[in-house]
Amino acid sequence: MTDHRKALRDAASQAARQAERVYKAENPGAAGLKVRADVAAYKPRAKEVRDAPIKAVYLFLDDRSYLEKSNAVIAAAISRDIGRRVPPNILTERLSAKQLARIEEALKARKVKLDLAVCNTASKIKKALKGKLRAKAATVRCSVVVTFSDDAVTVGNESYPIQRASGVPRIHVGKSSKLNVDVLRRFLCDPR
Repeated sequence: MTDHRKALRDAASQAARQAERVYKAENPGAAGLKVRADVAAYKPRAKEVRDAPIKAVYLFLDDRSYLEKSNAVIAAAISRDIGRRVPPNILTERLSAKQLARIEEALKARKVKLDLAVCNTASKIKKALKGKLRAKAATVRCSVVVTFSDDAVTVGNESYPIQRASGVPRIHVGKSSKLNVDVLRRFLCDPR
């Protein structure tokens, strides 16, 4: 079987250079402009392979063990299922609007809320779902009011005086534990 990719790419590049010459001849004002035409000739992915990220999300939703597996293992499982090789990097590629719409339907059907503007790859969706599961499985949850003043940190009804050792504001919790107040404040008040 002949591989036509290089010949096709060269022919398209040559046609682009010719089109540039003709355009500049007809439009002298464009003479100072440069054109960079990146031409690629490739065999498009089969529909089953293009749908691999959607299949991956279904795997995450139907079998939570896939949330702990690597992209290579997930791609191999999908490859076995569809009978075509699925490259692992497809799970880190940005999802198309159509793919996101299909994934959103699957998430809604299972009453799972994710921000698909942020979780725009199958890998990011995997990470977000894993985080949601860990939050649900948390063994300790607490709600407490923490306030910061210039000289103390108050947690609930307990106040801890701020001490400055080497210019670093810290509070002592117990006999040997010290917490950096600036880090604690950023962690609680400015989560990212």
